Amino acid sequence: MRFLLLGFVVSLALTACRSTGRRSSPPTPTRLTETTVSPVTVPVDNAEKSWRKWVRANASGPGLVVPPSKASNLRLKVSSAVAAGGAQLIRLKVWRTSSPPPVELVVATSKPAAYLRHRLLPAANAAGNGYMYLEVVDSRGRKILERSMRSTEGMIFVKRRFLGCEPFAIVGLVSKVPACPAS
Repeated sequence: MRFLLLGFVVSLALTACRSTGRRSSPPTPTRLTETTVSPVTVPVDNAEKSWRKWVRANASGPGLVVPPSKASNLRLKVSSAVAAGGAQLIRLKVWRTSSPPPVELVVATSKPAAYLRHRLLPAANAAGNGYMYLEVVDSRGRKILERSMRSTEGMIFVKRRFLGCEPFAIVGLVSKVPACPAS
């Protein structure tokens, strides 16, 4: 009878604690609340499909497979850099086909100009200097930057209003690049 009574008292105490809204541990704060993004879905577009096809055809060969531990370490390094910049990681794939491994990275941010200008480069650098596909979208999933690097060629797209914010050199641009809205 004592155990039944003790169990009843404990369950009442737990119920009272839950109903007052108290938590056993405080919520973890995000580092950069201004760039917190609600979940975004970004479909694989034609440029990303083309890059994947190229990687499968050109970035593989015997003896070039990256060990799982190295791929895992690179994934951790890139995802940490994305989180430190305040963006949401949408998609990250480290291809184990060649060394350095090709990296496919898609991120979302609620402050596109500031993210491109001040926070994107560490995430891109964490991915390394190999083959890379990078896409940055806004909080609604609209593309603001897309960059792909292959062995001897590359491509970059920047939404017009964010020209001047990208941390990468744009080769072949004839007109003057406007100032970035995020200084």
